[in-house]
Amino acid sequence: MKIYSGKHFNKDVYILENDQLQVKVLKDFGAKVVSIYKKDLDFELLFQPSDKAYKEPNLGDDFEAYDRSGIDEMLPTIDSCFYPNSYKKLNDHGDLWTQKWDFEIREESLVSKVRCDSIKLDLERQITLDGDQVKFSYKLKNPTVQDHPYLWAFHALMTYSDQVEIDFGQDGEILNVIDGKPYDFDYRNLDEYPDKNVYKFYFVDEIADGNVDIYYKKEKLKVQMNFTTDINKYLGFWLTKGGLKGEYNFALEPASGYYDSLERAFKNNKFSKIASKEEKTWELTLTLRKEND
Repeated sequence: MKIYSGKHFNKDVYILENDQLQVKVLKDFGAKVVSIYKKDLDFELLFQPSDKAYKEPNLGDDFEAYDRSGIDEMLPTIDSCFYPNSYKKLNDHGDLWTQKWDFEIREESLVSKVRCDSIKLDLERQITLDGDQVKFSYKLKNPTVQDHPYLWAFHALMTYSDQVEIDFGQDGEILNVIDGKPYDFDYRNLDEYPDKNVYKFYFVDEIADGNVDIYYKKEKLKVQMNFTTDINKYLGFWLTKGGLKGEYNFALEPASGYYDSLERAFKNNKFSKIASKEEKTWELTLTLRKEND
């Protein structure tokens, strides 16, 4: 495996590459993972910006006003809200997607670090390639003298295809968090969702087994997402079929709280808390495996 510098559209990136995968990470802001490319299938897993360019955001900006692509780290919330039991307003989709990160190449891994602006938590993310796997290792530290509730989520917008079928690894109750109405179609098959709309649901109960399989049937590709569930106990799903700015993409969103807003998660008593000087670690792996004919 090698790590080197390059370009993706109009921005500088770090590129991680082995004989099966090429992964690109923005240098300028957000440490956004902008590309996960499967070489033997000539397939891009991550949704690309509609404008084929990135413009640099400012802290507190509206997430939808920017590229809405790739993988961003959500901390300490997704939806803008008030920090629990306070009048402190938290930013839309958190802080980290707008912030500058520090980078370090550590052996065969790309390590990126940032301090969350709003509640002063330190996040370190290490990305490593291993064959057909992209491995994300996280370390969250609280350097302050206060305990902090927080919500982290993995916000990975993926390439849409009508021929995608998803095995969520569980069949528990789901909540449509947009309008509360039950779906009258099979939520596992993307072609069954009515067009020109947006969808989001969460599994109501905690996730016991953090394994999700995404089948790109036309490309004969299975994408396996595996995440540790001792901290990140909840799973959401997002899909736009032309309903948001005419775009088509979807996302599996492992999260540490239920759901989307730290304020709401706190009220639901389904949130994570990190104590003063505490350190938490977790893992997430994406495996891109060609299916046999």
